Amino acid sequence: MIHWLTEDAFVPMLTGIFVAAVLLLMAWSARNKVVMYVALLVVAVTVGIVTTEMLIVTDRETVTDMIYELAGHVRANDVEAIAGHISPAASGIADRMRAQMGRFKIESCTIVGINAFSSEGETASVDFVAWGQGSERRGGLEGAANPRVILELRKQEDESWKIFGYSVSNPRSGYSL
Repeated sequence: MIHWLTEDAFVPMLTGIFVAAVLLLMAWSARNKVVMYVALLVVAVTVGIVTTEMLIVTDRETVTDMIYELAGHVRANDVEAIAGHISPAASGIADRMRAQMGRFKIESCTIVGINAFSSEGETASVDFVAWGQGSERRGGLEGAANPRVILELRKQEDESWKIFGYSVSNPRSGYSL
């Protein structure tokens, strides 16, 4: 797949702007209309590439947006909104998530980075690292956590992705849920 065209057109955009600027300076200094037309063609191609990238929404982009939306729900301690991202066929997963989230009061949650994304047909897997800070509701322990989360996803009939399974671990402390 052409990732620079479908997911991140930053490099082609930067290259196009640089080449167009150089050509426009050359056209201005030499008073050459042919070079100016070539520069305008480079600008048009660059705009076309960036527009194409913005119009194409890949599965990776959809899942990435979902992960950041989930981080916002975690930050707001909105368990039902998180449950809305879980597949109805995976009710045990929703119950497990509610039990785990009920133990904590989250103050902040940020996605640190996405380690891996793979999709095959109607299923996908995303591995990412988050950073969060909060406290236990009953124990009173406070602190930060840096969990590694792996989500197993399935595409629904409405083309949305829903969580079908997940695991949370912290390689530093050795726990895994």
